[in-house]
Amino acid sequence: MPADALLRDAPGLSSVALLRRVAARVQRGARGVYFARRPYGEVRHWRAEGEGFGLTNTARRRGALRRNVRPGSATARIHALFSIRSHYGGIMQFRILGPLEIETLDGQRVSPRALKLRSLLAYLCMHSTRPVSMDRLIDALWSGTPPQSATTALHVYVSQLRKYLSSVGVDPQLIVTQPPGYRLDLCSQTLDLRRFESLLCHFRSLHAQDRLEEAAEALNTALALWRGPALEDLRVVPFFHNLCRQLNEKRAFAYEQKFEIELKLGRHNSLIGELYSLIDEQPTRENLYWHLMIALYRSGRIAESLAEYGRIRKILVQDLGVEPGLKLQKLHRAILAREAWLDHSWEDVRSAYAC
Repeated sequence: MPADALLRDAPGLSSVALLRRVAARVQRGARGVYFARRPYGEVRHWRAEGEGFGLTNTARRRGALRRNVRPGSATARIHALFSIRSHYGGIMQFRILGPLEIETLDGQRVSPRALKLRSLLAYLCMHSTRPVSMDRLIDALWSGTPPQSATTALHVYVSQLRKYLSSVGVDPQLIVTQPPGYRLDLCSQTLDLRRFESLLCHFRSLHAQDRLEEAAEALNTALALWRGPALEDLRVVPFFHNLCRQLNEKRAFAYEQKFEIELKLGRHNSLIGELYSLIDEQPTRENLYWHLMIALYRSGRIAESLAEYGRIRKILVQDLGVEPGLKLQKLHRAILAREAWLDHSWEDVRSAYAC
């Protein structure tokens, strides 16, 4: 069995479950790879060999490593998976969907204190699928105004970040020197952004097959990975403004897809509180009001539904000097007239807007 087959993304599968699946497949005799677990008191000895890869880790020799691994290969990804586990089988998590943090093997959440180190780690996490050039890293750290010694300083920061990772129990060799710069060698199950994107792909597949219950579950799992706006603690760094906006747009898209699915399933009552909370965060996003007005209407709260239209109209007119979009205006008129399609299926809603 090729090593790629062992690390195929399994949406909805936890990191520990993925590790166990890999172990089970190899123990069943996957060709070219040997894996064994031998209990020694409460200590587990792990050994994996194959395709030019060898790794040994015990409680007495944590991090002892033999490697001859081509960067970016499936074998390298297997190494990354095993190199950040503990002898209890746990897996460390890197998180950027919210403030930057690393969840250690014992459940503690840590992050470098120095802003430059946080910026460096965050940018490497965001581009962990490919090497990042020195120039891009320098732009990320100094937001387009680097000092003359920026290249030397970057090497120093990379060295400091490796030391920090080692201090919290992460293999510092996860930061790989690879032309034209550096790459953070993470598995998809150890970075929340890549897991989120994997779950969105899984959602699209389920939605295309009209498996709405499972699609909603995939979206809820994906959105549960978020702990607030992306890289919230790095908003003071100008270089990250657009990057954070891009990530937050992915979250907004996922929420809108979720609300559409939940309305299809008739779960309008359960959406109202969540919609109010999101509107507080983004008070000018019209699609949120559109879903909220329908959810309130179908819950028998017609006056509140109309009040929400008045609320968004007041914000847009006073702050921006514009009226709400045609989509929202049409919904407002339909609620005033209590048109029959508002109580029908989602297909009827789409048909009404197509007219």
